[in-house]
Amino acid sequence: MPKYKGSGVIVLREMLGERTELLETYLQQLSSEDRILFTALLPATKLSIEDTERLMAPGFKLLWPNIPIERQYIEFGKQLCRRHLLHGLYKKLWDMGFDSIVRKTNIVWRQYHDTGDLSADGSAKSRKWVFTLSKFPTISPLHFGLLIGFLLAAFESLNGSEPNYRKDVFDRDNLHVVISW
Repeated sequence: MPKYKGSGVIVLREMLGERTELLETYLQQLSSEDRILFTALLPATKLSIEDTERLMAPGFKLLWPNIPIERQYIEFGKQLCRRHLLHGLYKKLWDMGFDSIVRKTNIVWRQYHDTGDLSADGSAKSRKWVFTLSKFPTISPLHFGLLIGFLLAAFESLNGSEPNYRKDVFDRDNLHVVISW
């Protein structure tokens, strides 16, 4: 069973905390066990996808009530990137140059996931990158949306405009996402 660092839930906690009425509504929707987990969670805590989805879904519905759930996942993935990766220690990566950063996606992936490898093939010159997620059991709609949103925000920060994406299935063992602009 794949595990993920709790940093995504921490970002959700920060976003809801910026709007007290949403945080109160959100906490009322959780079981007492989930309320404790949500409020006491540390960034390095490893969560299952089930725990992650159970904690995140009610918050997404409060933050983006008028858009479909799949789009909520993408929006949150963008927020994860903007609030977490584009600040702090990772901000220094941006000084390395566009292609260098993208080629290091697996290093970043492995900081947050205990399963799977994320590789990238392409270049800024070709204006296209193919990301391949391998050695990962099954990607949930939540996790796929977070990955897409994260990649879109990262490319937007590097290029100045949001790129296009599409999910391709070249083989049944790997997920392929094509980002182009």
